[in-house]
Amino acid sequence: RYPKDEVPECFAPPAPIALGKAEVIRAGDPSQAGERPLMIWAYGAPVRTAWLALQGLGAEAAGVTLVNARFAKPFDAALLAKLAATHRQVLTLEDHALQAGFGAVVAEAITDADLDLRLTRVGVRDELVAHASRDQQLAAQGLDVAGVTASIRRLLQGPAKAIPFTRSA
Repeated sequence: RYPKDEVPECFAPPAPIALGKAEVIRAGDPSQAGERPLMIWAYGAPVRTAWLALQGLGAEAAGVTLVNARFAKPFDAALLAKLAATHRQVLTLEDHALQAGFGAVVAEAITDADLDLRLTRVGVRDELVAHASRDQQLAAQGLDVAGVTASIRRLLQGPAKAIPFTRSA
């Protein structure tokens, strides 16, 4: 997979890159996290999109942690487990296919470590992506700043009420 956009430096100078180690770009304030603390794991160009979305949300997202995954393989499962102690939700962002993609790697890490985390993946759905500009394609997949902002806001407000499942006898 080759990136289709640059990842500009929109935050402090990056820490030296260590193989398989992610970088916490923004540590959320646990006292501001509420009942559903959220961490975002972004991979590649969506790191900047997530950063801009969090900047736009301001105090509403004060408890949200942003992680630049840097690597899909090897994945930094140790950092995920460490953050799982203070977070309940994970949002993954990737600008490529969801199937067998970065979000799937995170799902496997959550399962393998038996972590109590709710996972939401945002990426390119399994459908024909219409020919358009990169910005238009990202917007159609919810990967632009507006779409990521909406995903964050939805997760901070909590899941929609589930319809109770009952089995008829």
